Amino acid sequence: MGLSIDSAIDLFLDHVKIERGLGKNTVLAYGRDLGRFRKFCGARGIEEAEGIEQRHVLAYLVTLHQAKLAVRSQARALVALRGMCKHLR
Repeated sequence: MGLSIDSAIDLFLDHVKIERGLGKNTVLAYGRDLGRFRKFCGARGIEEAEGIEQRHVLAYLVTLHQAKLAVRSQARALVALRGMCKHLR
């Protein structure tokens, strides 16, 4: 069994807060964005970080667009998700 998405999110948020020194509001926003992605994955039965595939990320971005999320918010969500995936590698 691999790393859960929840654990991956926690590790990444610790990384950006401590090692990268991002501000409190940015870390909170990333946490909200990644929490939304976690719900998206959970609804599709994806529980482990290893189960995240490119097609899931693309589908998630489509749902953000369909939810009429502001373009900047969509971009931040993608930055958070991309950063977490890079950090896990």
